[in-house]
Amino acid sequence: MSDTVFQNSGCVNTILGAYNMLNAFLPLQYYASVETTLNARFHRFPNQQPTSLPKLSYFGVGIQGYYNSGESDHRKYNPDPRNMNLYSPVPIRMVPIENDLTQAEREVYRMRVEETFGTQKYACYYLKKILWDPAYVQIIQKGADGTETQYNLNPGDFMDPSPVKATTGGRMTTDDARVIVRAVGKCTVTLKELSEAASIKYGRDYFIVSEWGYYTGCDCYVTSDEELIGDVSQIARPGNAANVEAVYVQLAKHKTELPLTLSSTESELTSWVSFESPEAIEV
Repeated sequence: MSDTVFQNSGCVNTILGAYNMLNAFLPLQYYASVETTLNARFHRFPNQQPTSLPKLSYFGVGIQGYYNSGESDHRKYNPDPRNMNLYSPVPIRMVPIENDLTQAEREVYRMRVEETFGTQKYACYYLKKILWDPAYVQIIQKGADGTETQYNLNPGDFMDPSPVKATTGGRMTTDDARVIVRAVGKCTVTLKELSEAASIKYGRDYFIVSEWGYYTGCDCYVTSDEELIGDVSQIARPGNAANVEAVYVQLAKHKTELPLTLSSTESELTSWVSFESPEAIEV
């Protein structure tokens, strides 16, 4: 049996991510471990079991993805597949508790944590929803020159397939064509969002991002008093549902980068995260 490959330079699929991915594929008993969740770390519904099979839905950012090499350059840390959170996570939104986000504003944010700095209490939102673009899993054929085209499944030829000998033609090498099954997510943050934490926590008017985390979890409705109601995927929105919160959140992928600076009010950063089948398929 081949080993699971977790890590590339600066980017790693975590053990938790691999566990959830395999559970989504197999008809086996799912064993939850609430102590490994971001909810436990932030005391936000810390004992809540998954209300459905966790889905890759959220991202967060951090500031400790690199180090000074002792020379004149920076180098990325290599994240560990055992990691369950970023090295230094930072809230994407951080607003005074009395001026909390409206229902409409809060729609894209998750993991609301109340924190106090000085004498002021803040509502801190550590996660944001991933925008899947397109909003479905793609099947792509990639040629030797890198050109990508949509691969069309052909039941006419392969529902009743004919065997091909390994020593004969009829099968191209990986260099000629590959089929890749993938989903691509867009993760965007702006200085307008991060300026709140930059000013309050660090006294800066700019922000440096060097970590990205991609998380699985379950969306659940909550009341205006932040009481859990039920899973979004299982019930219609109740009348007393004020917002949506993420439960049983686990780090699925951890990415480090060299420092990326947001310095103008219109600045934004986008990380495109691509999740692909374990290996390309030769056709």
